Amino acid sequence: MKRWLSELLNLPLAPHQPIRKMIIEFDPAIFESEANHNQFCLLLHLSAIDHRYDIFVDLSVIRESALYISLSKNDKETLEDYYNHFITQSAAPDYFVSIEPDDDILSLVEGIMYFNQPLSIILENSLNDKPFLESLVKNFKKRSKKISRYLEHRWINIVNGGGRGNIKHVINEQLATFENRPKPPKFYLRCFVLVDSDSKYPGHESNELAELKTLLAGLDIDFHILVKREMENYMPDEGFALIDNNDDIIAAYLRLNPIQRDYFDLENGFVHPLEHYDQQIQDLFGDVSEADMKIFRKGGIKMDNFKLDFPKLFLKNEVNRDNLQQRVVHQGTTPDELETVLDKIKKLL
Repeated sequence: MKRWLSELLNLPLAPHQPIRKMIIEFDPAIFESEANHNQFCLLLHLSAIDHRYDIFVDLSVIRESALYISLSKNDKETLEDYYNHFITQSAAPDYFVSIEPDDDILSLVEGIMYFNQPLSIILENSLNDKPFLESLVKNFKKRSKKISRYLEHRWINIVNGGGRGNIKHVINEQLATFENRPKPPKFYLRCFVLVDSDSKYPGHESNELAELKTLLAGLDIDFHILVKREMENYMPDEGFALIDNNDDIIAAYLRLNPIQRDYFDLENGFVHPLEHYDQQIQDLFGDVSEADMKIFRKGGIKMDNFKLDFPKLFLKNEVNRDNLQQRVVHQGTTPDELETVLDKIKKLL
């Protein structure tokens, strides 16, 4: 099957390699029959609303076709604008729509189904984890401009994973909605998974997390596993200053070095004496003073509902781009992790 824009611009093909804005290319053969009018126009309008997607049709080929002639003046102008844009750009299409679908080419019906669905961002707990993601979008405004627009239009859907162990069931439920389609169900799935690492020390990975990563990779689902233990560990110092009646543990926590803070259990502290933990944890926290360890043994930060209330601090004005970045600057090869999360999401839009 020909890839028309790629040939016109002499570009390498890049199916499923999203670029700055997703580009959908239409086979000129679609325009040979006016019977395709309604389905094409629906896809055109879905794409053109607030520039959700970019599209390309080779107008030099279709201007005399029955379908093109039947289009409204506005639709013709829209196609003209897209065409003029792409003949001066070096951009390969991401998806192809044709009357002759193939392994990586969509029919009009498939295109409507695929491009009309929102991107699902699956979190372990959509209520508790959402403020962290919202904070990134709020504070990294330039990086998140497109994400904000998609959220406003409800083109992004925040999905409750029901805990890490349940995420596979949520994904399987979504996959089931695409059964009995021409292509494997995973082809049509549009989702991104963001979860805590729950790492107790640098390099630690649970069997459950390893299994989830294997599942996601096998389904070609984009994901991000946070470097730190939990989302709460990304809270800047300024966020802790907003918490009442926890002065001792907050002061002790802020005395930890940045890596210790990354893996400290903010909700529970240390349930047992340090020597009862794995050697890697003992090595990580071995230089913490006896006085501070005594504080940590009393438990973590006390709030009415820690999992619900603590994440809300991410949305306070005291939390900003600069102090969020300060919490990741020491992360070795991932000092730009927060921007990376946003970039991964943006690539899927």
